[in-house]
Amino acid sequence: MKSYRSVSESETLPTGSRYCHGPASTEYSAWAIGDVASWRNTVGQQVRVEHWSNVAEQARVLAPALLGAEPPAAVTVPYFWSDQYDVKIQCLGEPAAGDIVHLVEDDGRKFLAYFERDGVVTAVVGAGLPGKVMKTRAKIAAGAPIAEVLA
Repeated sequence: MKSYRSVSESETLPTGSRYCHGPASTEYSAWAIGDVASWRNTVGQQVRVEHWSNVAEQARVLAPALLGAEPPAAVTVPYFWSDQYDVKIQCLGEPAAGDIVHLVEDDGRKFLAYFERDGVVTAVVGAGLPGKVMKTRAKIAAGAPIAEVLA
């Protein structure tokens, strides 16, 4: 994951935000983290996640780069949440329309669903079950088999 781009070349994303990529042809560089930053994920897609929690993960990559050190290999699991009245809705990972959805808990108000692609857990979405959603982060980052998550 790269959370930084040089200013030698820039492109406009469909969202209207801009990102730059290099190598830099000048001595000046722009570094960005947070809502304005985009990066290529592990499968080569350009992504931008607008959530404050991503800043800490991006900073762990950016800080060594600013100091001239090799940034660590980082696996970022996109995350967002929203409080709707007294129910917290959360999503970890990147669910896609073609994923297989495993609804493992649903009482009509709270639910938990895992998303599977090619036999691997890719995302979890839940409402009212924040602990169960967050426990899935490491498995998504590791590309755990869905059978392991459902066990």
